[in-house]
Amino acid sequence: ENFNINVFEGEGNDVEKVHSLATAAINFIKTEKQPSFLNLTYYRYLEHVGINEDFNAGYRPEPGKQEKLLNDPVYQARQKLIKDGYLSAVEEIERQIQEQVLASRVRAQKAPFPDKEELMKGVFYGE
Repeated sequence: ENFNINVFEGEGNDVEKVHSLATAAINFIKTEKQPSFLNLTYYRYLEHVGINEDFNAGYRPEPGKQEKLLNDPVYQARQKLIKDGYLSAVEEIERQIQEQVLASRVRAQKAPFPDKEELMKGVFYGE
């Protein structure tokens, strides 16, 4: 409120709802010439920062497999597309993604390590 920003709130686990909210926010920005903010609730499976699970920290319970699938936006969107008759399109997209991931991995493995001077380059403002 203090910044006079229009807030769009909603469910972040549903890709169609996120798209709808983002579209509404973009339209508001274009028509009203004011900023917008998306506030989306979302269930995360991995630790706040990193690639590990943090359920052993004890501040939240580990969900069961069914609960994970119900809260997984990619899985839910995939299931809906298949139900709506887009199985071949889904399989083609997944094939392209796998191909791109493999090509990226091969390229990364062949790439030389950067110089040590590159490590901190662009990390701090003004550099």
